[in-house]
Amino acid sequence: MERYIKVFIFFVLFSLIQNSISTLVAGQEVVRFIDPNLEKAIRSTLKMPSDQAITMAKIKELKTLRASAKNIKSLSGLEYAINLQVLYLDKNKITDIKPLIKLINLQELSLGANEISDISPLASLTSLKKLNLSSNQIEDISTLSNLTDLQELWLSFNRISNISPLARLSNLRMLHLSSNMISDINPLSRLTNLRELDLSSNQINNINPLGNLTGLQELNLASNLVSDIRPLINLTSLRWLNLNNNQISDINPLVSNFGLGQGDTVYIQNNYLDLTPGFDDMNNIQTLQNRGVKVYF
Repeated sequence: MERYIKVFIFFVLFSLIQNSISTLVAGQEVVRFIDPNLEKAIRSTLKMPSDQAITMAKIKELKTLRASAKNIKSLSGLEYAINLQVLYLDKNKITDIKPLIKLINLQELSLGANEISDISPLASLTSLKKLNLSSNQIEDISTLSNLTDLQELWLSFNRISNISPLARLSNLRMLHLSSNMISDINPLSRLTNLRELDLSSNQINNINPLGNLTGLQELNLASNLVSDIRPLINLTSLRWLNLNNNQISDINPLVSNFGLGQGDTVYIQNNYLDLTPGFDDMNNIQTLQNRGVKVYF
């Protein structure tokens, strides 16, 4: 009798395993989500009713997911959406981004305004071209050195002091680093494809590394410790420049930048300038205005 029971159990188990394998091959196994808000966002995107299971095959159809401000806390289950190319998850409550490790087809990823501190899972996402990590709790950005295809990067409002991993990102055209703890910007000196750079609200006093970035069109250095702006003389492509709230006492380098002209905008408020009519600083402002520059002082 015991023998027959064992044989019966064996065939039952074999049948279950065989059915599981068949289901796996067919891609019909169900994807489970810990976070109901994430599941709801995915269902909405895939236009699936709540009583229909999200299968492995179905979630692979997901190419774009925009789920900002949905009170999402867990990304578990999203790891199966391996064909995702665009993912927006701003303004949620995400801390763990490990489920993103295998989403190697991502080209745009936005995780702004979450509670993320560890970004190491992003190391494998080498197809990324746009990445937003602003308003998180990030200190270490060493992972980003692998993402050499990046063209646009937002890292504002974090806890970053060391930006050396950015030195390899030579394809960057837009870089936002405002409201961090940055003092050394030497790693930016070779990012000659940059067109837009925001370094406002940091601890920067030496801007010499910016002297080679002649393609810059927009530069924000507001609320730093800058006094010497001579490196800006060669940045003749500038169209918008913010130098508010620094320690600048001489703006003659702006006059020497002959690229600044009609329709361009310069902010120099709250510096150490002598705005007495007839004095050098006011004369320089007048010279810029005569060239068509909008000067806010």
